[in-house]
Amino acid sequence: MRCFLLLCLLLPATVGSAASFDDVTLVKAVEWQDLSLPGTSLQENLYQSFSEADKGLAGWVVYMKETQPEKIDPDDADLIEDLNKAVEDFKARGFDWAEYRDVRNSGAEKVNPAVLEKEVNLPGFLLPVEGKENMCVLVPWIGNAHDPPPPANQTVLVTVPVEMKLPHPSRPVFASGILQAGPATSRVRLEAGSIEMKTAYTMNVTVVRAYEE
Repeated sequence: MRCFLLLCLLLPATVGSAASFDDVTLVKAVEWQDLSLPGTSLQENLYQSFSEADKGLAGWVVYMKETQPEKIDPDDADLIEDLNKAVEDFKARGFDWAEYRDVRNSGAEKVNPAVLEKEVNLPGFLLPVEGKENMCVLVPWIGNAHDPPPPANQTVLVTVPVEMKLPHPSRPVFASGILQAGPATSRVRLEAGSIEMKTAYTMNVTVVRAYEE
């Protein structure tokens, strides 16, 4: 999960060659962090100063600290050792994962007005909404049905033209359209079950392109 999560978090805001999708002029690329309302706390400012690799690692630390069981399986000893080392390394730099989590959670459903009503190009995965043939939720990463979903302001409820052929949900894409504010709750399909997701943004997708490095 760690490597997959980091890979998805670190998707660059640049586009490779197009696959079988419409060939159009690309619009402004936006990173997922741009969708969060910028914070003013010390922890948020410190996080924003990190490299993209460290941002991904910090996200993994928060995820693991919130989900690891009380009794650790002996087979996971190396993983827990990596986690504890990352926590200590961040602590030495003044970054407290729990405080950062609390700051982010307090604004998890707040949108950033700076990105509204603008045509953007977001990397991510399109998860089908149950019961809606032309609706998906665009997310920066995908996990299992028992994993916590991304925060609401890190997900987008998208409407796609009925004639648009979409790739498999496990394939990363770039989705283009105009971002708007619109809180919603949808049940999306995963490979092993389904999960409810809150979204803070909506977008009518005009173009979908395959993500290729």
